[in-house]
Amino acid sequence: MAKKDETTSKVDMVRDAIAKLGWDAGIDEYQKFIKDTFGVEMSKPHISQTKSNEKKRQGIRRRRRRRGAGAAPAGAAEKARLTDILAFVSTVQQWEQKIGAASVREVVRTVLKK
Repeated sequence: MAKKDETTSKVDMVRDAIAKLGWDAGIDEYQKFIKDTFGVEMSKPHISQTKSNEKKRQGIRRRRRRRGAGAAPAGAAEKARLTDILAFVSTVQQWEQKIGAASVREVVRTVLKK
């Protein structure tokens, strides 16, 4: 389909908005700029998709966010802090009082076998 000489494409409108407002502007700001400057109403998804395509076209990469810290993989241990060690010792002492030292040793042996 042939383009008209005097009209500006919506992609060019988004490019102009990016040039004027920068990459960090919100979709609402782009939408308002395009409406005020060109008198054209563009949907937010259309602006967002055009902006994304323009980033790809220009080779702009963004850093991906890391996923939230979930459960650590088995065997991955972080450095033990003094408070962690003291809490562990306190817990073992409580077990010793409740079930006896021999039973605590037996539990530890059983756990370490796995």
